[in-house]
Amino acid sequence: MSLSEDRVFDAKAHSSDEEEDDALFNSSSFRAFTPQLDHCERQIIRCVFNDDLEGFINSYAGPSKLLEKSILLGDLQYLSSYRAMKFPNCLNQANIVHIVSLFSAHRILQHLLVDYPAARIWSTTEEGVNALHISAAVGDYMALRMLLQRKDAPISETDSLKRTALHYAAEANLESVITLLSYNKDLLKCVDTDELTPLEFIRFEGRPTVQQFLKLHTDLLNKDGENNQGLESNNGKIVNLRHLKEIPLLLDSYICVYRAQSEQDTICENCNTRYNNHEKLSENEEFMRVMSRRKYGFIRRPTNTFGQFEKTFSPFVSQYVRLVENTSMERLETLLFDLWGLPKPGLVLSFYGTDSFSPSLYKLLQKSLGRITRQTRTWILTDGREKCAGDVVSKVVKAYAEAYGMNQLRVICLVPWRRLYNSQVLRCSDYMGREQVDFPKKPPGNDIRIQLAENHTHYIFLDSRENLKDLPLCRAQFEAFVSHLSDQIDGVSNFYDDKEPHKFGYKQRSALSIPKRLNSPFQPPIGSITNRVPVCGILIEGDRSNLPGISYALRQNIPFVVISDTGGLAKALEIFVKFMKQLLQGEVNETFQLKWSNCKYRLRSLMERAKGVVEFEPSDEQYLLEILERAYLLEFITSTYEGATEMDARILQSLVKKGISFFCDVYCNLQWAKSVSYSLN
Repeated sequence: MSLSEDRVFDAKAHSSDEEEDDALFNSSSFRAFTPQLDHCERQIIRCVFNDDLEGFINSYAGPSKLLEKSILLGDLQYLSSYRAMKFPNCLNQANIVHIVSLFSAHRILQHLLVDYPAARIWSTTEEGVNALHISAAVGDYMALRMLLQRKDAPISETDSLKRTALHYAAEANLESVITLLSYNKDLLKCVDTDELTPLEFIRFEGRPTVQQFLKLHTDLLNKDGENNQGLESNNGKIVNLRHLKEIPLLLDSYICVYRAQSEQDTICENCNTRYNNHEKLSENEEFMRVMSRRKYGFIRRPTNTFGQFEKTFSPFVSQYVRLVENTSMERLETLLFDLWGLPKPGLVLSFYGTDSFSPSLYKLLQKSLGRITRQTRTWILTDGREKCAGDVVSKVVKAYAEAYGMNQLRVICLVPWRRLYNSQVLRCSDYMGREQVDFPKKPPGNDIRIQLAENHTHYIFLDSRENLKDLPLCRAQFEAFVSHLSDQIDGVSNFYDDKEPHKFGYKQRSALSIPKRLNSPFQPPIGSITNRVPVCGILIEGDRSNLPGISYALRQNIPFVVISDTGGLAKALEIFVKFMKQLLQGEVNETFQLKWSNCKYRLRSLMERAKGVVEFEPSDEQYLLEILERAYLLEFITSTYEGATEMDARILQSLVKKGISFFCDVYCNLQWAKSVSYSLN
């Protein structure tokens, strides 16, 4: 069996020495097992407690299959402090799968899920308890996710008291509740032998946060809580808040679980958060002590970071969400079109670069946006950062919104979560989202973390285990996904009524080169572009940090309008392309495409021509090579009056040029040109 790509944890788990083991797992805990454990069985239990996969496979994989015991849970050290109160105190005929689940031995569990047949994995004790019940009862949402990723997981199965895993999860923690509901919301209706639903099951246990969450989703499921409640302000802004509550059931984030041994005011080198603001794997200290044995790096769990920014004088409400870098495109589509309610775009403009602080540039963009959005809904994509392309767009959109409103325009940014300053203010421990959040404060001058640019309608915080590793790839795949929106079967998924809410209809995704996930390995586009949403890149100034993103975009056959008089990388590319044209003078004809491979010249010598404009490094050569190999996709303009009058025409010229019409016949190319021309008025 192949487990899902949604890996639950990252990093290695290590066994420890005997003295540390005894501090956490006292030998007196062996008395919990009957019949009495022999020496080999004790070694198996200790191996499982340490989650020592190598030792288990090498020495105990065979003998463990025969292990079957009765377990008195109250005699297991620490377990009694974090297991569900009403979970059976004794498990009879418990096998190795049950024991592994009790001790949260994730690496061994993952091995068993591959190695064991379904009948063995889903076997039950005399009490009717299976591995799902056990993981839910100890609040181990990581193990729950691993188990539920199997298509044959009996998520609705009840024990001898007719209790589902959700009954016990409600007594453990909210993360386990959300994990179960993300697979089956109907568990909210299941009743035990006392006719108690999970919500009623915990009504006297003093768990207000879990009760609030269960009540909301029970109401939504029953249609009694169809509170299409909105937040309406004096300027007519209405935002549907009810849909946002579904986000934790759909999207995940990473939690850093490196143990903080440093001073509370220092910054964690792994997740870029101060230790006094560090997220916790669990509020239960005993469970944390057990999990600290695993020495994980990051663990995947439901996202607790979503909500709305709202400023008093802003003409719109901004949505935000944090999600993992390998989020599937199906879930991304549900977020964009079902939960956020975005209209599909007719044109996408993707901005790269830095803020050149040019008044003429701002006027150029304001004027162009006003013309472009008269006839078509437009999406703008940015990096969402101050002093970068996001800041340029922020200033332009503020003036645009005051003049035109935002009916025809959406501004979306993708920002690396782990580089964000003061990010803890955006989280919510109750998984209910945050409303009317103020923008995070600006970092002090010596802090290199990111400050968000304002005036974007939607902020997507990409949560990667490494700060910036996947961001250019994720943005390129997001652009590829957006360009294929018209290729998808009409209509979006019915997230609320569909029993399998995360399944979508696509016309042969692989044949259309639609990426499966945000960080899927890069693939060049294939097939006709006739029905695709036109996407055009715009480069403003820029520096060498923009090279990977521009390279990916060009390899997707996304053309670029480069505003060269803003300086930086934009000016350097103009210098390079002009020199390439000089080298190839006389070779230009109707079939000719400007490519670096046609030039007989050393790339390093070419890079020398940009000295004083951009300081390139040897590691930039591959990106520059990929960009210049697609120089035919670059159009250059200036932000002066002369350039401003032709920006719309240059965008159109970029989108319909022959270089991007791969595998298209003449008729298709003509239809494509007509549709894009109409979009640009």
